[in-house]
Amino acid sequence: MTAARFTIVRRQRVGSTNEVAAELARAGAPAGTLVVAREQTAGRGRHGRPWHSPPGNLYCSLLLRPERPLAECASLSLVIALAALRGVERCATRDLDLALKWPNDLLLRGAKLAGILLEGVADVQGQAPWVVAGLGVNVANCPAGLPYPATSLAEEGFEVGIDRVLDTYLQELDPLLETWEAEGFAPLRGAWLARAAGLGAVVRLKVGDQLHSGRLADLHDDGSILLESPAGCLTRFTAGELFFAHLAGLDG
Repeated sequence: MTAARFTIVRRQRVGSTNEVAAELARAGAPAGTLVVAREQTAGRGRHGRPWHSPPGNLYCSLLLRPERPLAECASLSLVIALAALRGVERCATRDLDLALKWPNDLLLRGAKLAGILLEGVADVQGQAPWVVAGLGVNVANCPAGLPYPATSLAEEGFEVGIDRVLDTYLQELDPLLETWEAEGFAPLRGAWLARAAGLGAVVRLKVGDQLHSGRLADLHDDGSILLESPAGCLTRFTAGELFFAHLAGLDG
């Protein structure tokens, strides 16, 4: 059963579920409005990268009205990813090697299974009147020819319907959002770290044109990451693209 806080708006074919959710936000739609599409013709990931979106996978975008500074909403991508991980686990008939890649990916055996795109606006005070959290899960298929490994549930031997994945995701997301809205990301930090990919390993982080290297040491209470230099100095980053040494090219 879908959690009561969500109102699902279904579409067959859209350019982007995030765009439809943003249009609904500007038209005054309430928080909890969830756009689900069978297919996207102009799906996209972070930094405007195209997101291959054929029928058979889950494409959905959730409208939220956080009533807090936009900068504080970045951790919502971590909340969405944690809910997606737990939802996928509930659909599986055996244990899965699932992990969370900061800040917006869900990995299965080191390959990308799902991605999150968070978009929002700020008013003159920096508050976020609305935020849209898009999620794409490779259920039946995954794109080929990518610069990073990707997989799907079907490819891993799981035949599961899109609605089942959506339902378990929303059931897991409901209490996580309730916690985030009341207390921020800090109470969820431990659960996220317990499933974090690359924790304790040497990684690279691309921020703009700069590349930083260090050990992925920790996650801050606000969802930013801490890299430790060879000298033992910790540097905090709120954004960037994370690269693992053993998975060169996995760039979200």
